[in-house]
Amino acid sequence: MTNILLHFNIRVVYNQFKDNETDTNYDIKEFIDSNMTLKESIDYIFNLYNIKLSKEQKKHKYTNLPEYIFGCFSSSSFDYNEDEVMNTKIGVLEEYFKISERILSIHYVDGIGGTLGESEGIIYFFHTREKDLHNTPHIHCWYSGEEFRVNLKTLKIIDDSFKSRKKTKLAMEVVTRNKDEFIRIWNLAVVKGLPFEFKGEI
Repeated sequence: MTNILLHFNIRVVYNQFKDNETDTNYDIKEFIDSNMTLKESIDYIFNLYNIKLSKEQKKHKYTNLPEYIFGCFSSSSFDYNEDEVMNTKIGVLEEYFKISERILSIHYVDGIGGTLGESEGIIYFFHTREKDLHNTPHIHCWYSGEEFRVNLKTLKIIDDSFKSRKKTKLAMEVVTRNKDEFIRIWNLAVVKGLPFEFKGEI
């Protein structure tokens, strides 16, 4: 049996943007049996460190993790697909991708698909698990417990705006200025479940 030292960075966020938000980070280095699959190794780490997920997070425990963990798979002799990677042994992944040399970052946030930034107390983010409007590119704007969404194609407010007209105007100025960049990131974060780098200005 061969053991491989892996470095896991696991972040679990509950109730984001609410008063009872908790944000827990685990920086873990453990030897993993090379015969375990990636899925089995994640379960092993969660059990070993008693890491708890919310009901919503459990549904997506393994969704889109491979590309988020490894960045980009590039091997002419490895036929990549998500299920295959999750069920591939650590020893094989080490051989192809040298995963022992990487930090395996896994972030769990209740339905939030990426915070773009904050300005004037207004937070801009995507939501990956909402049932309505999932096929309509849109951005969430949050301020002091209030939230509304903006259609990124039409720049129309979908829900009731903030009570403050000034804050609503500021939010719409940011969304209008970053429309194309927000749509680009929507396609990465929401459609494909990939990490992203925001290149706009909040």
